[in-house]
Amino acid sequence: MRGRLALPLLALLTALTVWSASQGQGTGARQPLPQTQRADPAPLPAAYRALLPLGAKVYSANCAVCHGAYGDGRGPLARNQAVPPRSFTDAAWMAEHGDGGFFVSVERGVPGSSMPPFAGRLTEREMWAAVAYIRTFAPGTPASAPRDLPGGTSREVQGKTLYAQQCAGCHGTDGRGNGPSAAFFKRPPRDLTNRAWMSSRTDAQLTAILRHGVAGSPMPAFGDALTATQLSDLVAYLRQLSRSAAQPVATSALYVQACAACHGMQGNGQGPNAPQLSPRPRDFTDWRWQGGISDAELTQVLRQGRPGTAMPPFRALLSDAEIRAMVAQVRAFGQARVPRPTSPIGGSP
Repeated sequence: MRGRLALPLLALLTALTVWSASQGQGTGARQPLPQTQRADPAPLPAAYRALLPLGAKVYSANCAVCHGAYGDGRGPLARNQAVPPRSFTDAAWMAEHGDGGFFVSVERGVPGSSMPPFAGRLTEREMWAAVAYIRTFAPGTPASAPRDLPGGTSREVQGKTLYAQQCAGCHGTDGRGNGPSAAFFKRPPRDLTNRAWMSSRTDAQLTAILRHGVAGSPMPAFGDALTATQLSDLVAYLRQLSRSAAQPVATSALYVQACAACHGMQGNGQGPNAPQLSPRPRDFTDWRWQGGISDAELTQVLRQGRPGTAMPPFRALLSDAEIRAMVAQVRAFGQARVPRPTSPIGGSP
């Protein structure tokens, strides 16, 4: 994307792009489709459909010169760029990338490419309109469900191996306290998929249990057997166990469209874009976080974004009613607020 809405040269280049595309280069050339005729088996959410007329104007004046009139990355300036402009017709790529990330790319630019920042040049509404229009180049992707990251983070993968070696005999391979040794205990080993119990313990508390064991129970101390890094990896995997045991939460079309690529289909912060982001996307299944943020604070974050992160502002895209629905969606991933424990952290292993 380059330029401003009213630059005569850019308007001329865009007009030439559309004209040359309409003339065709052989019998296989596509003819431009009016917006109302675009195939769309999975309709855009209402918030996006309302922005399409504006989005067409913004895209034509600012984006087509590089990304092409058809969004295929073949605009008149594309050949002069070391990094080719993105093709928005790549349905597989589009389905794995959320519109929140697109907005941030438009707002801040893309380092290492010719994509400039448009903050201060386009309004938030115009940037969201461009994002909405870009989606029409890959019909059907708005309702695609991005795949959450397989296997978890590298820490969780390492922790899974340690868990199988050190813990599964008592707590079971799925963490439910049903390992082969469980029958020999007066009380069953701790069910590590109990999200209320897991969420009420901090990582430091879980690490202390692993390092020192639990007095009066069969839970051994691993302080001499595992390094600090291994203990940290094991705690990360224990967190994954409790998340994995949660019942899937239904996700709205708007959440899938704007949030799932970063926050994951189940709100666990494990969307396909997550590894590229620093800080990582919020894990909405973390009950400790859920209990520490109010609906008013959630609403403010959704409306204004969060500086220093990839979280974009949605105030120019979503109505107050839609933002309330998104708050409810985030709450559904946590399912309940769990109070901090007042009893000791000991008990069965």
